[in-house]
Formats: sequence, C-alpha cells, structure tokens
Amino acid sequence: MADVVETDHLRFAYSRQPLPTIRDVSLYIPQGVTFGLLGHNGAGKSTLLKLMTGLLRPDAGTVRLFGQALPEARLAVYPRTGLLIEDPPLYPHLSGRDNLRVTCLYRHLPPARVDEVLAMVQLQAAADKTVRQYSTGMKQRLGVALALLPDPELLVLDEPTNGLDPEGIIDMRNLIGRLHQQHHKTILLSSHLLHEIELTCTHVGIVRQGALLYQGSVAALKQQQGPHQEVVLQTSDNETAWRVLAAAGIEVRQDSSSFCVPEPAAITRAIDLLRAQSLDIYRVSPQEDTLESIYLRLNQPADVPLPH
Repeated sequence: MADVVETDHLRFAYSRQPLPTIRDVSLYIPQGVTFGLLGHNGAGKSTLLKLMTGLLRPDAGTVRLFGQALPEARLAVYPRTGLLIEDPPLYPHLSGRDNLRVTCLYRHLPPARVDEVLAMVQLQAAADKTVRQYSTGMKQRLGVALALLPDPELLVLDEPTNGLDPEGIIDMRNLIGRLHQQHHKTILLSSHLLHEIELTCTHVGIVRQGALLYQGSVAALKQQQGPHQEVVLQTSDNETAWRVLAAAGIEVRQDSSSFCVPEPAAITRAIDLLRAQSLDIYRVSPQEDTLESIYLRLNQPADVPLPH
C-alpha cells in the first residue's frame, strides 16, 4: 500500500519560541486509511497538518504528498488534496449552494460538483438557506463540502468536531465514515477527543510536545501495549475509598462517579481494605484497554524520551 503522506525528520519552530514546535517527525500515512493525529491542545497537531500540506515550510526535513516533494510539486498535488483547516471560509450572506458555486467558479471546477457534494454531506434540504442560518455543525459540514469540490483523494480535517454539540459530533463522525467507506477517501484528521478517534480512525499518530510517540493502526497499538485491564470500582463513598487505597500505595484513577484500579492483581487487597472501612461496594467491573487509557500511559513523561 503506497504512502499518501510522508515526512522525513521534520522540524519546525515559530519565531521567538525557545523550543521547536515540531521535533524530528517522520510520519507515513498509507493510502485508503482514516488517520487520526492525537495530542493535547498545544501538542503540535495543527502545525504538523500545516507542514504536511505545504501551508508552512519546515526548518528541516522533507514532506512528500503522493510521492512528490513539497513545495516543488504543489501544483501537481494540491488538486488531489482537500483541506479544512481552522474555520471554513464561508460567506454568511450567501446560501450554502452559492458558497459552493462561488468556489467552483474561481477554481474552474465543474458546476455539477455542487449537488454532488451537498448530497455527500447531507445538506440538500438546507442548501438554499443562507449560511448565517446554519448551525455550527452544518457550517462544518459545508466546510467539508468545499474541501470535497475537487474530488480529492486525500481529505485533511483539523479538529472537525471542535465546538460541535453531541448531535453535530455524531453527524461529523458518520460523514467521515461515509467518505472513507463509500467514497474511498484517505482521511487525515486531528483531534483531542480520544473516543471519537477510536470510533472513526483505522490508524493513529500520537503527538506530545511536537514529537511523535506512536504511528500505526489502532489494532497494532493495542497489541503492542500487551494485555492490559483495569477494574472500575464504585462505593458508598468514593472519596474516602480513594484516600484509603492511595494511602495503602494502591494506584487509583478517579472520575466523577467511580474510580479505576489500573492493576487488577491489586483488586482483592483493595476490596479487603474498603470492607475494613465499612464501605459498601456497589460495582466491581473489569474494563478492557481503550485508546484513551493507552494514550494516557504513553503521555506520562517518564515513558518516552523526546527528541531535542
């Protein structure tokens, strides 16, 4: 399977910043996958997307799209690439349809693409409403429609679910799935929503402080990490239970309604300690490894040394 995107020892720093934003990143994105870039806010995801698509020039290293080097081959590869980076460039006083028509006009694209992409993003019913009447999710889908007008092989989406309500997130997730499965697009997207990446993407790249911690399929990542299971506990007083276990040296991760014991071998001792404190135990539930739990482990600073 050919690589649609290749970067080789990519480095980049914004002016007046003491440390590089991107540190020695070599990344390979195969044709036909949905690839998610994961990282905290400020990890370098958006900068990396801009470098990979030629919107920024690296200080060192190379970028290839479809096997051709940027920026030299940009005229050959840009028509094969659709971008939605940051907010979509929309005219609020025009209808969704007219926004697409304007883009077709100045990019010399066939007008028939307008109805085709409206159908792909499921905006036919709202096509003749002005964009100022659109919800945030509808504007995002119209932005994807703009990126789809040249019928690109590669679609690049920067935080496509950012600012969306739950219904909008589901709509965007379903749209990305259709574009990948029915229209055979290679999709590269960034997000800090781990659950959405796990539901949407076949492959991931995990970025921390501008360095790449992992790249490959989600399935391979889980296999590489080996069998790992947590136990979720819920008690009559989770706050007290958490303090008791922490004082006993048992690692605990707490959320709003329950807490996890990451080491299942410690669960018998944990239950004995909680019973000794007369705490009622309402739930003991094993939980298989998720992308979120793997991501949190990989992002512990001691695990992976970063390049300088």
